[in-house]
Amino acid sequence: AEDPNNKPVLDGGGNVQIVNINIDNDGNGGDAGADVLIQEITFRNGNNATGYGGGLYIETHDANVTLQNCSFENNTAGGDYGGGAFIYSSSGSATISGSTFENNTAGNAGGGAYVESTSGNAIVSSSTFEDNTAWNGGGAYVYSSHGSASVSGSTFENNKAGDDGGGAYVSSFSGSATVSGSTFENNTAGEWGGGADIESDSGNATAVNNSLYKNNATDGGGLCIWLDKLTIATAAPATAEIPPDQSSRRPRVARVPRGRGRPGSDRP
Repeated sequence: AEDPNNKPVLDGGGNVQIVNINIDNDGNGGDAGADVLIQEITFRNGNNATGYGGGLYIETHDANVTLQNCSFENNTAGGDYGGGAFIYSSSGSATISGSTFENNTAGNAGGGAYVESTSGNAIVSSSTFEDNTAWNGGGAYVYSSHGSASVSGSTFENNKAGDDGGGAYVSSFSGSATVSGSTFENNTAGEWGGGADIESDSGNATAVNNSLYKNNATDGGGLCIWLDKLTIATAAPATAEIPPDQSSRRPRVARVPRGRGRPGSDRP
């Protein structure tokens, strides 16, 4: 697509998942050295009532996955992850950039998008999440077991989480979790982090840089951080709740993709 304001539209009619890509279905690493790029497409009215990725599902083993300049509108993953998009790579990077997510719903995690890499980096940059809903990570759930999880230059508005991370849930088990240059406004969560829930279970830093948290609501504050080390630089007004026992804390997510553990815990 050459005109970013006139993207091709893939419409699921509210009945079907729109696109499903698994380039290493047998899990033997046969996709090593490959890259998956999806760009400048609108995914609208997709529905995966019991699975992952209402609009788009991508799973790879070694390949890098990039979602660039796409739009996701009114998609649903009724029972699981990634209402708009689910992207996962075991050892490659999983990246969303320059994309918009509006009015998507996931029954479990990542109302707008679920982004994960086991040993690579999980990245969201220059993207917008509005009016998305999930149990954890109403706007986005960004997770890496052994790499970094990061959100930068993005906007989260009017997203809702039944539990934690109304705008975003950003977590790494043994790497760093970072939010920078982003805005979180009018998001809500039932428990922790109306704007964002940011976690790292390792000795690596959890960082919040040059970000705005405004009018986010939850019992646990606008910004929730679970950490071993913390850096906050030029953070605009925010409420941070840091519970006394960080080491045992895990997000309560019911199910995850095949062969992998819970978000926030170590995985094979």
